[in-house]
Amino acid sequence: MKEIITWLRELEKKACELYEGASEELAGSDRDFSAFLKRLADDEALHYHLMSSASEYLQSIGENPSSAIVLDEPTKELVEEPLRKCAGYLEEGVLDRKDVMECIARAEFSEWNDIFLYVINTLKERHKAFQHVAAQIQAHENRISSFVQSMEESTRPTTDVSKLPRIWDHTFLIVDDQPAITELFATVFGRYGKTDTASNGEEALKRVRSQYYNVIISDIDMPVLSGLDFARKAIDEDKTVARRILLCSGNVGQQVDRFCDEFRIRFVRKPVSLNDLKKEVADVLRETS
Repeated sequence: MKEIITWLRELEKKACELYEGASEELAGSDRDFSAFLKRLADDEALHYHLMSSASEYLQSIGENPSSAIVLDEPTKELVEEPLRKCAGYLEEGVLDRKDVMECIARAEFSEWNDIFLYVINTLKERHKAFQHVAAQIQAHENRISSFVQSMEESTRPTTDVSKLPRIWDHTFLIVDDQPAITELFATVFGRYGKTDTASNGEEALKRVRSQYYNVIISDIDMPVLSGLDFARKAIDEDKTVARRILLCSGNVGQQVDRFCDEFRIRFVRKPVSLNDLKKEVADVLRETS
């Protein structure tokens, strides 16, 4: 497994450098495309550091999980060749938008994606942090697919990016002491991904310690542990949780306002329309992906 992670890490580094260079090269002639490439480069830089973390994690626990696959030269060449070819165009100063999009489609949606999926699926069962990696990679792939769909059909790359396996489906945690509400929200957001529920803050805290959630919708007034106390404890353990919490409650007042301001947490007041709630959730997903 360590060999595969090392290969993936180097690929992410090469892709980051290529997309960064292409973004700078095309900035004068195609500003929107340049910005798109810069975002992909930032993604790849993050992926590189995440794969480095995976390597460090395995080293820290003194394990090298066995792999069911072997990285042979034909597989490596299939993934690396588009990046190498595009880098050559960049070095020669003859790079254009079509070349870059063909490279992105061929490389990003080749066995590179499948192998990354395999590694993440192996590691995310061992450590919650790698569930976050899977969510980030899926957001990266979604960005590419969305950009391809926005292109004129005649200019799209020949590789069909619509038939990709999903690395990650959105996960939602619904926290409320009223079963009717948790069942309703779980049904609504179950259409967009996987949902879990908790009837109080203590149950919710146990869940977020073991599972990464894209969005956590929580009531405030609950037995055992309130929504505010749950949020505070969760944030103390993982600062990124604050961006993914959406408090939904009829409890309003200065204490709630101060808490939400302090941690920049979204709040919607009950009763809330499902349409408004879905918009708030969509905003959380957009800002954290």
